[in-house]
Amino acid sequence: MDRVNPILSQSIMFANYLKIAWRQTVKHPAFSFINVFGLASSMAICLFLILLLEDAHSYDKFHKEGDRIYRINTEAIRTDGRREDYASSPYVIGDALARECPYIESWAMCNSTIGSEFVVGNDRFRGRTYFTNKSFLEVFNFPLKQGNKDLALELPGSIVLSAELAKKFYSDGDAVGKTIQLESLGDFIITGILADPLGKTHLDFDALASIASVPALEKNNQVQSTLSNWLNYYSNFNYIKLKPGTSVQSIEAALARITASNFKGKKLESRDAGYRFYLQSLNKITPGPILSNSEGKGLPSMLLWVLGVLAGIIMMSSVFNYTSLTIARSSYRLKEIAMRKVAGSKERVIVYQAVIESVFTAILALILAFIMLHVLLPWFQSTSFVQDAEIILQVTPRSIFYFILFAGTIGILGGVLPGAVLSKIKPVSLFNNLQNTKFFGKMGFRNALLCFQIILCLIFVNVIYVVNKQMKYSTSVNFGFQHAPVYNIDLQGQPYALVKESLERISGIEIVSGISHLMGNYSDWKDDVRSLPDKEPMGVREYFIDENYLRNFDILLLAGKDFEKKSAPVREHAIIVNESFLKKFNLGSPGEAIGKDITIGDSVLVSIGGVVKDFLFKPAEYVVEAVMLRYLPANINILNVTWHSTDPMTIMNKIKEQWKALDPNHPLKGSFYKDEINRAFRPYLDSIKMISFITILGMIITCLGLLGMTMYTIQTKAREISIRKIIGAQGYNIISLLSKNYLKLCWIAITFATPLAILISVQILNQYGNRITMSALLFVPGVLIVLFITTITVCSQTIKAAMMNPLKNLRSE
Repeated sequence: MDRVNPILSQSIMFANYLKIAWRQTVKHPAFSFINVFGLASSMAICLFLILLLEDAHSYDKFHKEGDRIYRINTEAIRTDGRREDYASSPYVIGDALARECPYIESWAMCNSTIGSEFVVGNDRFRGRTYFTNKSFLEVFNFPLKQGNKDLALELPGSIVLSAELAKKFYSDGDAVGKTIQLESLGDFIITGILADPLGKTHLDFDALASIASVPALEKNNQVQSTLSNWLNYYSNFNYIKLKPGTSVQSIEAALARITASNFKGKKLESRDAGYRFYLQSLNKITPGPILSNSEGKGLPSMLLWVLGVLAGIIMMSSVFNYTSLTIARSSYRLKEIAMRKVAGSKERVIVYQAVIESVFTAILALILAFIMLHVLLPWFQSTSFVQDAEIILQVTPRSIFYFILFAGTIGILGGVLPGAVLSKIKPVSLFNNLQNTKFFGKMGFRNALLCFQIILCLIFVNVIYVVNKQMKYSTSVNFGFQHAPVYNIDLQGQPYALVKESLERISGIEIVSGISHLMGNYSDWKDDVRSLPDKEPMGVREYFIDENYLRNFDILLLAGKDFEKKSAPVREHAIIVNESFLKKFNLGSPGEAIGKDITIGDSVLVSIGGVVKDFLFKPAEYVVEAVMLRYLPANINILNVTWHSTDPMTIMNKIKEQWKALDPNHPLKGSFYKDEINRAFRPYLDSIKMISFITILGMIITCLGLLGMTMYTIQTKAREISIRKIIGAQGYNIISLLSKNYLKLCWIAITFATPLAILISVQILNQYGNRITMSALLFVPGVLIVLFITTITVCSQTIKAAMMNPLKNLRSE
């Protein structure tokens, strides 16, 4: 019984705390709404982030002993001092390390050079294949549903299919022992079928082919050199499993020794001065740092950090609001607190009460936030970074636990400070001068919190406005399409000349041109160029085009002539370059450069046949640089179709008919050029939308804080307002009295926020080679928006106070 009483007593006390919390919520509905809605708005973003983090950290958790698996990454050191990290590394690095280092338990590699079609009879499917060794199935926990794990990838010509790919071709599940063709590479024998993945993984493949097949394919030039190429750090991924107790430092020291001995005296790429190879834990790949050649679809850790910081700022703004309003409203509960202290309540009891009330408010906010989350989830799911990363935003029992834990933490943080402040008040002083008790002097603490929130809002609004202007400029400046829409068609392996001639016969189509890869996006081909045989080579971006391309895109030819139509040139004779190319290689004026010889790669000798005016061929963050346009129709992969017609749907239907006649196995893959450019910027645009949404929430929360503090000020000054009105004060005098402090806060915030916004905006714009002009006028709209909203918020209450009946107030006093 003695043990039950304390428990019963604690339960009764806790129930009383909850009852008081509910009464306070109901008694002051306006302040309760401000607190609950403010917390709920920011919590909704935080709940989304929790779901995002839960999915982002679910990659590669199903691999056994994953903490001992590492990937070998490459740090390429450029001749200009820059450094670029790659997720890939040379095949021979992993091979040498596995042979020379006794601390490696097993080594698995993936070669991702295959982007071929699978063919079985009349069925086709374009998928992704890794060449790999048999240790792959030992290092990684991809269980086989059919086949022998030890033999499936041992022999040349053997291939293992994913469960999804096997279902596409063999609905009955009987695939082992049958033949599947990899277009352009030949036939492979199916030696195994993988089971469905046990979880999400950064390894993105549809089939695994034996690395033993590569020597013959290299000999026939069907794949690029891999097995003995120390400089091919682009298409191979090396994974090692360390023996227990092995340190990463010892393996990286071995990598350094192998690098020093094998790269000495080797002729590197023109842009490279050297390489460093290092290990990255499997658990830190996804999410992880942004690396070139990254595999998989997971989110980079930097994006999660940015979203986390933004969500944290908004959440803290809500907590600030709750804290300041709770402390302000506590003047109405001073008698209750004094009586509790006189009756013997300890300071911790006052703190407990404040914390429980805060947690209660946080739980109410959590319920509302959960509803908001479900309303917003479809929009979150439609953003490009969620779709591209194939993120599954699903509420699970574990995520619900995280939600409740998060809400409880926020409630505790929001209640500790008010509880601590109230618990320190002396009851005697309260009884002696109850009406005049104030907190934090002249509201300095609350003013500082409000000013800080307004500063954040101003920074966000101004920066978002500037970045949005830059994005609009970027998507319009790229290639400057001002004439008829250009429709791009992916040839998907079909002969360029045949498809082009077929489309040119369609009535209404004006021009059909071809290019190797699209301009205006991040596709990138480069080659080394020498202006003289004894000169050091320099990397130059290149595109392969046909004789119609310059005319189709209104690219101005300054000197020389355009390409002439040739069905199948044996070799290149001439190229077209831009003005920046002439400057890079000191070739003089456009007229002087015509006819001069240059060497591409090791041995391709060509002359300059034409010079075009500089134009932007990469996204806006790139400066205009040297480019060469080459004529090899065999390298053309995309057709650009331009038409002038009042009935574009008829043209599109005819294009689809012609395509179906030429290639019945593949649906037409095409899009307008403007859409392609917008697609390249879609992640940036979606990020702006997300940050804009968070910024709007921040403004709402800040306005709620202003609204609450204005309401509190009016209530505390009710007697003063009434007396002033009775002795003759006009409405504008009352409005000025109540508003001037908050409007002054706005101007202080503008003074601090504007320089910070300018500094941040300049840093962002400096990332773009082609950018909008920085001007003070860019920051006027943001300042006016925030000033207008805060003024409306404050004046909505002060005008109401100025119009109140003074006798009614005095009677209630």
